[in-house]
Amino acid sequence: MEIPVWTLADRITKARNHAGLSQAELAEKLPAARNTLSRWERGDMNPSRRSLEAISKATGVSFEWLVHGEPASAPTAPQRFIVEVSGNTLTASPLAD
Repeated sequence: MEIPVWTLADRITKARNHAGLSQAELAEKLPAARNTLSRWERGDMNPSRRSLEAISKATGVSFEWLVHGEPASAPTAPQRFIVEVSGNTLTASPLAD
């Protein structure tokens, strides 16, 4: 099974659709001209970092996904500790997995 690879242009379009916005509505929120947004979505030109940040904020998708096509870094697993109490002293040591 092949995994689709989306271009930046594809991700901008998907982010806009995810937010339920037309090109005109998203362009107004950025602010940018609708024809500029159209050119970004066609891949004719790339938006600046500042524009990508605005698209991310306006559509509710992560900046990392929008730019790189990958979700933000997954949180690391919680670390476990051994806690020892001796008198008024508390000592925590990482537990080896």
